[in-house]
Amino acid sequence: MVISNHCDHDRRMLTRHLVTQGGDWGYHITRAMGFEYAPKYIKAQHINNVLNSVPPKLTSNPILWLQHQLSPYSQKEREGIQRTEWFMNEGRGYNVLQGTKPQTLGYALVDSPVALLAWILEKLHDWTDSYPWTDEESKLYVFHTMFVCANL
Repeated sequence: MVISNHCDHDRRMLTRHLVTQGGDWGYHITRAMGFEYAPKYIKAQHINNVLNSVPPKLTSNPILWLQHQLSPYSQKEREGIQRTEWFMNEGRGYNVLQGTKPQTLGYALVDSPVALLAWILEKLHDWTDSYPWTDEESKLYVFHTMFVCANL
């Protein structure tokens, strides 16, 4: 495995405690690193873009469906499934827009500070499980993102 070979050759990496995050292709890389190096070196992982996060269907995978029927979900798992269903139905329009018309969206966000602010605040609300952002927290996040990160 390329990751394993790279990590084995770069001993400096293996002398530290790491936290990894991955989405898209990074999801697969982060998972592979976790299998190989956690918990000794990798202390925490955050993954997104998990494609099979909805319960299996009887028609597509009967054995897995039966297994899920016999092992009831916890309250937290049921809430996670509901959140995933909400996101798949209502929360991923940004992905379609960015994937099909990125330049149009880019022009709108660059041209209008109000549109950019609305876009960021909507994502803050939706992607943090409706955390009740105060005006002060929202301003701090937006200013940090727009001015500090832009100058790195």
